[in-house]
Amino acid sequence: MKELFLPYYVNTGRLLDIYSILNHGYSEYEELALSSNKGENSRTAGEASINTGFKIFKLGGSLSGSLSKSKEKTEEDETRITEKKVQTISSILKQVLKEMEQKKYLKPLNEASIGEFVELDSVVFQINSIKHLMDEIDEIMQLVALVSSISTDETNQNIKQSHNRNRPQKTKKEETDFAKISKLLRSLCNGEEVLYEDDKYAIVGNIYSEYLYQAIKPDIINTNLRCLCQLKRKHDNGASLMKNTILSKIKDANIKEILISSMSDISKNEVYDFESTAVSEIVEKPVYEIEIIALYK
Repeated sequence: MKELFLPYYVNTGRLLDIYSILNHGYSEYEELALSSNKGENSRTAGEASINTGFKIFKLGGSLSGSLSKSKEKTEEDETRITEKKVQTISSILKQVLKEMEQKKYLKPLNEASIGEFVELDSVVFQINSIKHLMDEIDEIMQLVALVSSISTDETNQNIKQSHNRNRPQKTKKEETDFAKISKLLRSLCNGEEVLYEDDKYAIVGNIYSEYLYQAIKPDIINTNLRCLCQLKRKHDNGASLMKNTILSKIKDANIKEILISSMSDISKNEVYDFESTAVSEIVEKPVYEIEIIALYK
């Protein structure tokens, strides 16, 4: 585990659950300071808050707590100051990773059993969503068409010609059908399916916008990241994907393939860069379904 890293995506609820299990629960704390000159106890606790987009946690136990100072008057009239460290999402993640590594809770992906935890050293996810891809295609085509329509100089004319060569030639009816299909392909949940695939295996999970940590979605797509995750399922010989859209209700693979292949062909040109892909099924190799807890580098 690297000493220094930055998280871009953290499922805070899952992370704090793991933290709690590792530390046998946690509790809020409050420092007590003795005021000797008055002969009475007084409670003092200073809380730190930083409004920069990340959270500070007031947790008891061995790993965390809000910034707190307590002064105690001794017989020698000396002042002793004790401090509790602040924990942010990043520092809690580091402590959890360190503890899991020391206790050998992190397994290699190919050796992990269902429910066990894995730290992937290198993974590059793509959004695997036909709906997201169609939305991207529509937005890019509209934008480029608008730019090309107001082209006046030679450079912009080249952009216009390139766009016309690479965009799909659609009739008015086909454009209407495209819009209808995009509208019907509603998601069944708020998350978006992400996919990593190489020659030996594939990894599939879901990401949720609310768990982005001081980042935007492009920060975690098509880029090399480390990943803390839990193995949910393993399919030894392939699996159907896109389970979070209405397409999962269609059992006929041919119907799905007609739609998906047509969208995939559009996305595989050399002019436009799409962050989405459209893969309905992985065959003849293992597919690991994971719960993504954190993405970082």
